[in-house]
Amino acid sequence: MFLKSVLIPNGNTYMTLIIYKCDRCGKHISEDVPQLNAHHIKSFKEYPELRLDINNGITLCIACHRKERHHGKTQDD
Repeated sequence: MFLKSVLIPNGNTYMTLIIYKCDRCGKHISEDVPQLNAHHIKSFKEYPELRLDINNGITLCIACHRKERHHGKTQDD
């Protein structure tokens, strides 16, 4: 997910749009990618102070999230 500021038609106002896409592969939410998962960049087990830090999170599609390490292993292990 990322934020994008755009100028709306009246020419005076910026609006922030939330774009939902995987931060690894760039796929957008669609029928092929029905959902995104939240992923902690730094494990909240090892860094509990970062558990709610918005800068410690990314959005991943299911396929990319499966490739990430969780508790020392990937879901493919």
